[in-house]
Amino acid sequence: MALKAVKDAVEARLSTEWNEFPFRFVNRDGEIPTPNQDGETVSGVTPWLRVTYPVSNSQQMSLGSPGANVWREEGAFRIVVGVEVGDGIDRALEWADGLAAIFRGKSFDGVTTWAPTSPVIDDRNYQGGWYKVSFAVPYWYDLIG
Repeated sequence: MALKAVKDAVEARLSTEWNEFPFRFVNRDGEIPTPNQDGETVSGVTPWLRVTYPVSNSQQMSLGSPGANVWREEGAFRIVVGVEVGDGIDRALEWADGLAAIFRGKSFDGVTTWAPTSPVIDDRNYQGGWYKVSFAVPYWYDLIG
C-alpha cells in the first residue's frame, strides 16, 4: 500500500483532470455493480474506474542527517477502467490512453510518475458483466524525516 500522501496526490490529480465518468475510491464509494442473477449487467450502468496501490517499497536515500534524511517510496498504482461486456474495447482503450497521459512523466504534490504500462488485452479482461482494461503507473515519492 502506498503512503497516504501518494494516495491523496493521485486522487486529487484525478479529481481535477478527469471528468469522463465517475471513479470509485477504494473502500469509500461502495462496490462496483455486479451482473444480475441471470449473468447480465444492470442496464444503464456507466463505465467506471478504480485506482489501487498494489506495490510500494521504501528505502533511505540519505544518511547522517537525523530528522532530515530523504526516504523514497517507489511503487506503482494501477488504474482499472470497466465497461460493460459488449461495448467493444475502443472507448475503454481511448479512456485508458487519456488517463495514462494525465500521469505520464508528471510531478505533482511531491509524486513523480514515469511511463505507464500499456493495457493487456486477453481473456482475463472479462470479469462477470464487465470488460476491464488496466495499466500501471510507476512512481516515486520522497519524504523528509
